[in-house]
Amino acid sequence: MIQDPDVKRIIEHRFFKLKRYSTTVVYFENIMSGSTVDRYIDNGVGAIADSLKLWGIIS
Repeated sequence: MIQDPDVKRIIEHRFFKLKRYSTTVVYFENIMSGSTVDRYIDNGVGAIADSLKLWGIIS
């Protein structure tokens, strides 16, 4: 589960709303840098992968 609300918002925008990476960066650029968006996407994907492993969905 994603604990950080900023990471959660970025992951929802990028993957659940099916937005492109560049659109996501532009959308959040007024509150954080592109490298921060990159880091948050990496953290969010890692958190989702860890949850799926914990639940036994992936190994």
